Amino acid sequence: MKKILLIFLVLFLCNGCADPRNDYFVLSIDDYTLAPGYDNGEYIRLAFDMDVKDTLQPEEKLEDVELHLWKYYVGDIELVNPKKKEISSDEAVLKRLDLFVGNMPVESYALNGTKLDQSVKKNCEMFGGEYIERNGYACVIGQKVHGQDNIVILSGDILNIDQDELHRIQIYVE
Repeated sequence: MKKILLIFLVLFLCNGCADPRNDYFVLSIDDYTLAPGYDNGEYIRLAFDMDVKDTLQPEEKLEDVELHLWKYYVGDIELVNPKKKEISSDEAVLKRLDLFVGNMPVESYALNGTKLDQSVKKNCEMFGGEYIERNGYACVIGQKVHGQDNIVILSGDILNIDQDELHRIQIYVE
């Protein structure tokens, strides 16, 4: 009986120690990872430059914050203060990530540890997303996380000859 209780206790402790960051879609850019819905402004500053004010009021949103990597514009983010008190912008939670793949001088991208292909259609098949063919190609991948929708949109470039080539990665938590 003691062995059974010990096994249940160990299983309970192992499940309780799981990283909640891995519940969200995690985008890897070379060796750096981003998890919208979990990561904060301080973590984003480790790799990107952004110009934001120092503090956020309760439940305030900072929308369309430009991200720069080595002086190159690479996309936009949205930061939110989820607390009912004033906080530093470094404590604000990343709610939206919108990256332009062509603007980033990196070697590889991965979603939840799976390397992304240059084809939007192949990525959609790998992740079981919904492939959309309207004015270009896109793939929508979604899941529920802690009562919120966690959505990834992979888009091609409508101005490119190969419109299926991965050009934009958007991740939202709403």
